[in-house]
Amino acid sequence: MTELLVFGRTEYAEPLTERGTASTGDDLGTAYPGPWVELVAFPSSAVHWIVRDGEEAGYERRARAAR
Repeated sequence: MTELLVFGRTEYAEPLTERGTASTGDDLGTAYPGPWVELVAFPSSAVHWIVRDGEEAGYERRARAAR
C-alpha cells in the first residue's frame, strides 16, 4: 500500500495543514471526521523538498491552495 499525506482545512481562509497519513483505499471521511471544507491526500513519494544553500529550507507542514 502507498502512504498518503493528508492535508485539510475547516475554513477557506485557512491554509491547508497536515492532518496525518493514510493508505490507499482508506476512507478519509471516516479516518478524519470533521467539518472539512477541503480534505486532500497525495502520495508521500510526490513530495519534493526545497534545498537552499545545501540545507533544508525549514520545515513547515502547510500548503496554500492555488487561487
